[in-house]
This record gives sequence, C-alpha cells and structure tokens, in this order.
Amino acid sequence: NKLSVFDRKANSEMKCSFCICQSLLVFYVLLIAITYEEEIRPEIVQGWAEKLGTELWSLGDYVTRRVDVIKSFKEAKVESRDGGKVVNELVKDMENMMEHKVDAVRRIMDTAENAAIDSNPEEDIGDEFEYFNAKLLKPPGTYVPGVDPNGTRELELTPNSHFFDMPVNTAVSSVHVPTNVFDRAKEVIHAVKWSERLELTFRDNYKSDPSLSWQYFGSSTGFMRQFPATDWEMEPVDLFDCRTRSWYIEAATSPKDILILVDNSGSMMGQRKEIARHVVNSILDTLGNNDFVNIMTFVNDTKEIVECYRDMLVQANLENIRELKLGMKNMGPATFIANFSTALITAFDILEQYRESRMGAACNQAIMLVTDGVPYNFKEIF
Repeated sequence: NKLSVFDRKANSEMKCSFCICQSLLVFYVLLIAITYEEEIRPEIVQGWAEKLGTELWSLGDYVTRRVDVIKSFKEAKVESRDGGKVVNELVKDMENMMEHKVDAVRRIMDTAENAAIDSNPEEDIGDEFEYFNAKLLKPPGTYVPGVDPNGTRELELTPNSHFFDMPVNTAVSSVHVPTNVFDRAKEVIHAVKWSERLELTFRDNYKSDPSLSWQYFGSSTGFMRQFPATDWEMEPVDLFDCRTRSWYIEAATSPKDILILVDNSGSMMGQRKEIARHVVNSILDTLGNNDFVNIMTFVNDTKEIVECYRDMLVQANLENIRELKLGMKNMGPATFIANFSTALITAFDILEQYRESRMGAACNQAIMLVTDGVPYNFKEIF
C-alpha cells in the first residue's frame, strides 16, 4: 500500500528514461571510436565517468521514486495487536457470513417443501404451460439454427461480473432438463410449475445478500432450476444431470458403507459382463465423499477388484472411484461356478467389523449383488 504513490505512467516513463540512457551510452561509445587514435587525457575520461554516473543516478531517482518511497515510510508506525482478539473477530465474521448462506438455503428448502405440499399431482396443466428452458433460451430478435422457433423463448441476458461475466437475467430463473428426460413429461411439467414459487425466494436471497452466487433447486424428476437465468452450453454434448452431482447426492441420501459383489462365474461372459460393468460404474457415480465402498468378485472364492483394498472399505473420493473403475475394466475372465455363500459371508464380516468399530460412514450399510441369477434366497446366512 505504501507504493501506491506510483501512477500508471511509471512504465512509460521508465521506457523513455532507458531510451535516453541508451542514447547516452551510444554517444560515448561513438566518441571513443572516433578518437581512439588520439591520446585521451585521464581528466576527460574522469569527466565522462562523472557525467555518466550523474545521469544514471538521476535516472534511478526518477524511475524508482526513491525520495517518495522514503517519505512514505517516515509516517509508518508499529502498533501492538492482540492476536487472540484478531482471530476471534475473524471467526465471528466467518460465522456471520456462513449463517447468511445457511439462512438462504433454509428459505429455499422451506419454500420448496410448502410448494410441493400445496401442489396437486393430478392437476391438468396443459400444453400451453411455458417455462424458461435453459437449452432453448435466445436473445430477443435472434434465430437459433436447427431449433424450432416455436420451441424457444426470448430472454434478455446481460453479462454480469459477479457471475464470471456470463450473460444472465437476475429477474427470473431458468430450468435445465437432462437430455435423457422428456422436458414435457407430466411429472416434469408438474414439478416445474410448483417450483416457480422459488422465483421470489431466489430474488429475495440475492437482494439481502449480494455476495451470493448461483442458487439451485434439483428435483428427483431430473430438472434443475437455477438463479439467475442463463442459457445452457450445449457443445459438444449436454450430459449434465443434477441427480448425479455431489451436492444433490449428499443432500438426498445418508452416508453409507457399500460392498458390491460382482458375479464372475462362467455364465457372466460377453454382454452380461459388459452390463455388469456398466451397472457397477453407474453405482459408483452416485457415491460421494461421505460414502465408503469396495468391490469384490466371486467365483469359488472372493477377492477384491483392487488388490491393495483387501478386507477394507475405502472413501468414495475421485481417486478411489477411478481405481475401482479401472479394476472393473481389467476384471479377469469368467470361469467356474459362483459360490454365493462365501461372497455373502465375507461381505457381512467386513460390514460387521466396520459397524462395531464405528469406522467408515457409521450410518447405513448395504450389500449390492450384481449377477445374472441367484439359485435361492440364502436366508440361512442372514
């Protein structure tokens, strides 16, 4: 802050000054080159040196503003501060800030719950109902190639620095519907309609706390309402589904310990094996950092899909999920007959160990069996 006395002209002035200095040096070099055959008296060289030194000193003073810097530090003073008091003030400020954010989330939750309760699932909304579909928004008076003009809605979007200079409209919210969900399905339209009551809550939250960023509401039907409204980036392809995002999963489900048992017997070959791999990967995509998981294959015996995860559950973070998916990709060939009893007993033993020691998620536990068929219910194991 002490160096704030320097203005924006410093860079241009520095360049100009260095050009002057270079010109002086060139002049002296040329002068020496012209008179190199003549005898140069020491007092002349001394004069050159003094003049060059004076010029360089003046240049340094001018560019660095040495005098101004010295003056600015003459007013500096040392104050004693109580470290504990400073920390407490920071804690209080952080607490107040987080409380404002939590209050905003609570208001969204209360409004959504009340709107869902008041809605009528059997209401015939009709085809005339419209909403701001984020995929079909366009600026007024523009044409979107490849899209039915009757399927789009015009909305004025303005770049906003608070939202990373993205074009937004802070008066309304927009709705994103996943590609694999029909955006005019009855259950989707019904939920979109009652969620319109969130518009006022979104605006009030942003008005009371301008530091708020994006506000979301994710529905179990797949759509996501976001505020402020903005168009959705469709390139190269839209694969977004709010139901697979960590914030949705962690809010909708409790932490859990999961053991996935994958049948790798002789019947699980070809297409069945590929289906099993896809099922397991889909399960892994729904897990979050609060969950613990492991995958075991079983035939005559049971073994972990990742060797270093033996007899344990690992946190479902990105690194571990990546290793588990890689293990599924490199799963050994299907052989022999599956021993379900051994696999289930092993799974129950591991879950019991984690439950008694309060390790892992310390909440819900589940065993997922991926197979092409179970001979009977194995109730004696349970």
